[in-house]
Parts: sequence; structure tokens; C-alpha cells
Amino acid sequence: MKPNLCALLIATALASTASGISLYSYGTGANLGHTDDGSSILLLPVDIIFYNTAYNQVSICNNGKLSFTFLGLCTVSAPYLPNSYQATIGPFIADVDTTPFASGIVYYELSTVPTLLNQAKNQILQAYRDDSFSPTLLVITTYDHVGYYQLGTDKLNTFQVVIATNGTATYALFLYANIQWITDLSGEATKVGFNKGDGIDYFLPPIANPAALPLTSNVLVPGLYVYRIDGASIPAGPASILYPYGVAAGDASLPPADASSVLVALQQSINLYGSSVSSVYVNTDGFISAANLGGSVSNPTGFPTANGLFIAPFWANVDTTCAGKVYYRETNDSALLQRALAEIRRGYAADSFSPARLLVVTWAQVGYYNCQLDKTNTFQAIIASGGGTSYVLFIYDAMQWMNGDSSGVGQTGISAGDGTNYFSLYGSGTSSVLSLPIQSNVAKSGLFVFAGTAKMYPFGVSQSDTVGVSGNSPSVSFSFPHHNLISNFCYVYEAGYISFGGPFAPYWSDIDISVAGAYYYRTTTKASLLQRASAEIDSLFSVTFAPTTLLIATWNNVGYSNVNPYNGNINTFQAVVATDGSSSYLIYLYNTLQWYHSDYSVINSPQAGYAIDGTILTIPQSGSSDAISLTSLSNKHIPGMFSYAVPATSLFYAKDSMSHSHGAMHAGHSFKAKHAGHRMDYKVKKMGVMGTDQSNKVVTVGTGGVHVDSRQKADQQDANETKQAAANLKTSPSQKMSFRCKGWGKKHGRQDKMALNCVLE
Repeated sequence: MKPNLCALLIATALASTASGISLYSYGTGANLGHTDDGSSILLLPVDIIFYNTAYNQVSICNNGKLSFTFLGLCTVSAPYLPNSYQATIGPFIADVDTTPFASGIVYYELSTVPTLLNQAKNQILQAYRDDSFSPTLLVITTYDHVGYYQLGTDKLNTFQVVIATNGTATYALFLYANIQWITDLSGEATKVGFNKGDGIDYFLPPIANPAALPLTSNVLVPGLYVYRIDGASIPAGPASILYPYGVAAGDASLPPADASSVLVALQQSINLYGSSVSSVYVNTDGFISAANLGGSVSNPTGFPTANGLFIAPFWANVDTTCAGKVYYRETNDSALLQRALAEIRRGYAADSFSPARLLVVTWAQVGYYNCQLDKTNTFQAIIASGGGTSYVLFIYDAMQWMNGDSSGVGQTGISAGDGTNYFSLYGSGTSSVLSLPIQSNVAKSGLFVFAGTAKMYPFGVSQSDTVGVSGNSPSVSFSFPHHNLISNFCYVYEAGYISFGGPFAPYWSDIDISVAGAYYYRTTTKASLLQRASAEIDSLFSVTFAPTTLLIATWNNVGYSNVNPYNGNINTFQAVVATDGSSSYLIYLYNTLQWYHSDYSVINSPQAGYAIDGTILTIPQSGSSDAISLTSLSNKHIPGMFSYAVPATSLFYAKDSMSHSHGAMHAGHSFKAKHAGHRMDYKVKKMGVMGTDQSNKVVTVGTGGVHVDSRQKADQQDANETKQAAANLKTSPSQKMSFRCKGWGKKHGRQDKMALNCVLE
């Protein structure tokens, strides 16, 4: 008879009772000493809420429990749980013996250490996806290598209970590092659970074998159990964010296999990236595809992919031979349709979208190649379709493994299969995929939502683009409003930026199209593109914007200046400027980024952002090797897209005079300026040192009273309206200083509210 490999693996795992769980740091706080049935009472600066009751003190008991009533009562005489007299949290209620002739010690402490608070927050976030919870106090109790009564030292247990509270919500975390004994000499069995102390309400987790606690979990992290304990009842574990699945939900399933796929005929077509498909293949290896790829792509190679539409919540070498199952169904359940629409609207306006059907595919507790079941992943892909439009939702419940025994790390993303329209999530193909359950692009942990629109705007000769020439910076007629001014032309540079008097730079770097690639540009009033820009900007900025003209500049498959043999890496990205004649928006789109510096320029390359008329914005990854990750990052939840409203406040230039005769300038000193015939009073808000030259000061100033003329005094400018301006000031005593100033602000009737950026003449 062929041996049951799954049974053998499970049996082998249970033979070991040590886990890899990392305990919270301990050993520096107080301890119970070497005692049997000892306890200590702690006064709490922040209440613990337990079964809807607030407690301001807790008793730490030697016998594997914490209590809030009958403080100091630490015996474990039956019944442990439930009972009618003691409110108890019990990670491991047993007759622990830490007397001098036994072994171990019990440590306890109250902690507000930021790193520990953050550790608890992240573990709770991963388990319960409670984005609003931030603990302010931890009660950490550690049972370190403790023996059992009487003088049991041949087997030792190490475990921990952490109570995390902010005075309103409270969680209990049980962490089991090593469990070697579960009964004392009397044979009394260990209990794990919670007791309200009224004889009615209690909770005993469904733990079949306490010896296996280091290997089991209610949050799919071996050795870790997390419970929310402040409510009227204590749940067995966190609620799942997954859509209903399985046989009870009416799902079909793939057969257990290392790699298999099934064709699903759809009643509602999927429309993504301008194409429509009426059937798809659901594959064991964590993806949905238009083509039948079978097991040919078990090793994830990254994006883009060929062979048509490819949707991959977690493309990896999944193996369900020994663990897990892949379920799928198409549904028009009204409650699920409404749920999907609400989740789509977390990231997109989608005002006119009405989903007709959902394709729900679930990879439930799936293992990895080769028949591995020590770690499992659970995730979903939901495709909502209706009215010729589709959206894709990725949902991650638990991710414990990232690659099979002989394959690469899992990839996450979507590809149109055309080589142009695709994206991958940030961290795809790295260990970051394990944190997907606590990540999101729509502020709900574990949930990602994507629209199926093309990333790049159409470009190239077929779109009547002008083809850029290497070494040339062509002028382009384009009316561009900004700061209440209008620029009537711009320059498009081979180096990856557009200039309107300042650079608008999606990827300003040492590009050389004589090595590889080309760059294109055009202005357009094409209705379909204006509508796309309008829809994107309305959704991203919650405005109603109807652009009349677009400027589209594209750098396609461009190389870099080289001395060494060219390695073939290329970049493709795009800048779109949209205007309606009075306001403007900027969209940067990153499709492929494979290099970040040339052979000549390594430092501060590339630059991404814009600088114009005193407004400077730098994308955080600018100037570093991290710039190549822009394809999977965003400031607007859409991977590879960054979008900004261009400042529209007024701009003016003038020569102003400023007088100061109080010696060295300090915070609180005032000085006067005369601007365009109006007398203005300024007060220094903040002083600082620029560089290492102690004679040059960085000064932040804000307007005081603004006088339109000698007869009319304007209102005092509100502090939260005060803008910052920097001025390089000499601090010689009694020196009168004249400045050349550039300022920006808003006109309010006859009153100017502004800040000045001044340079000493």
C-alpha cells in the first residue's frame, strides 16, 4: 500500500512542540520569584476592558493565569474554567511550580515601549485588521522555562500572555514557544481560555491537544493566538474579510494537484485593458488567465506576461496535493454585489458602475511544491463586471509561504498580455508578499482594488506623435495655467522631463535614445482621451474636472548613456498634463523601470517630481536606486501612477525693502517691508542655521498686519494661513537690508496675503 504522505508529515510535525514564534522581550521587569501559587497585583494606568467591564488592576498568577477579581487568589483547584467567582485570562492554567528546587520563573511588566506597542499593533492588525487600534499599554507576562508541581523539572514550558489596551479596546495575545508538559503529577489537565466570573460567560478555544499549541494558531501564525476580549463575548478568532467560499457557498473546485486548470464559461464578460473575454482558466498556481497555461508557468517569472489577460493575486508554485483547495464560482448574489461595489468605491468613484456578476476564486489554505503543508496561504481574486467595465479585487487572509521548493518567490499583479499594460504590487517577488494581509491600496488591510484601464495613454507615430531627436529639446505650443499665470509653450527633453520654466520630471535621468528607445510628444483634444483623463482625475481628487487639452510625453524603452557594454535595460514612462484653461493636473505613469543611473551619473539620479514658481515636490524614491520601484508604487492607490493638482495660487515679483535694526535677528523680532506700494509688517517665527556658515540664517516669517493704504487696516492674518518663506539674512548689528523677493499668495479684494522668498541684494 502507498504510504499516506500527508499523514506522515502531520505526525512528524506534532512530534515536536517548539515553535519559531518570537516572544516579546522580557527578563528586565519584575518577577514572582521562586514560588508555588505566588501572585502579584499591578495597578494599571490604562484600563483593561474585559467582558464589557473596565479594570484598573490585575493579578499576575504563578499558575498560568491573570485575574481581575479575587485578586491574589492563585490556586488552581477545580474547576479551573468556568467558575463563578474570578474573572480570568488563562493562556495555560496548570499547577506550575517555580520553587527553588523546581525550575523557571515568571516575569511581568507594564510596557509603553514604542517598539513593543508597534509589535502588538502589527500582530493585531494582521489578525483582526483593526486599522483603528493603537495600544497605549501592554501587560507582558512571561512564563520562562517553568516546571510543574511537584518539583517537575524534566519537562519545561515557555509561553507568554500580552494584554494590549488603549482604555477602550483590549486584545489578548497568547504566545507559545515551547510546551513539554500538559499535566502535573496529579494528572490534572491544562485549561486555556477566558472566564467572566459570573458562572455563565466563558470561552474555551477549540484546542484538541495543548501540547500542540506551539504548532497551531487561530490566526495562521504557529504559536500565536489573538483574541479581542473587551466585548460581551469573546470570539474564537478574527472575522475573515474573505467573500464566502467553499461547497456551502456553491463553489466548484479544482482537483488536488501540483498544477491544474479549469475553463470557466462566464455569463458576464470580463472587460479589462480594452479587451473582453467570455471565459477564463482558473489555475492552481494562483492566477486566472485567458489562455490555458496549465503547469507551464509554475515558476513565476514576473511581469509583463504574454498570452492575453493574466490576473495573479499570488502567482507561485502552489501544490494542493497535500494541503488546501482552489474554489471558484460566478455569482449574482445581491448582497455580494453591493459589498463589491462599496469596496471598489473605497478607491474609485465608479459612480456609473453597477456590477452584474462576480467571479469569486479562492485559494484556501493551499500548500506549496513539493507537497508541503507546514505553511499555507489563503487568498482570493474577485472580478466584478457589468456594463462593459470590470474591476479586480485581491484579498489576502493569511500568507505563510512565499515560494515552492524549486521556484521563485510569488508574484502579484495583472497583465493585459500586450507587453504594455501591466503592473505588479510593490514587493512582488520578494519576502514582502508575506505582509500582504496587512497591506492595502484602499485603507483596508488585506484588500487591494484595481480598475482594468490601460496604464499608458496611447502614444507613438500611430497617434500622430512627434518623435523626439537625440540632443534636441523641442518647443511645444501648449497653454498651461499655473499660479494665475499662463505659459503658452514648453520644452520636452530627452532626459525625461518637460519644462514650463521649471522641470516637470517623471524620471529626469541620463537618457540616451541613441542607445535604445525613443521619446514622443503631442498635444491632443481627442474626446476619448479627455474623457479618460476627466474620469481619472475626478476619481483621484474628488472633483468635477473637464479638461480641454492634454499634453502627452512618452519615453519608450529608453536606454542610458554608457561607457561599459550596454546591458539592455530599458525604461518606459509617461507624463500627462491636463488643463481646462483655468486649472491643471499632472499624471506620471511608470510602465517599466529597469535602470536608475547611467555609466556617467550615479549620484542623485534619477529625479522625479516637479519644481515651478517656488513650489517644489519630490517623489520620495527620487535620487536613489528605489526609483525603479515607482512602477509598483503610487500616491493615489494605483500602482505605477502618481498624480498631482498643479498649484493655482497667484505669483508676482517685486523689489521689496526690509529694515531691521535690532542687532542679530531672533525669533520674535519684527521687520517691515514695502511691497507694491503697500506697507507690510513681518515677524520672525523661527530661526535656524543653514549649512555650517553661522552668519547665514534660515528664517521662517509670517505676515502680521497687512495695510492696503494708510487709511485702511486689513484683518490680522490667521496663523494657520501663514505661509513659510526662507530668507538668507546677514546678522550684522543695525544693518539695513534690501531684498529681491519672489512671493506667492492670494488676493482678497484689495488685500494681498502672501509670503516672500527673499535674497539679499
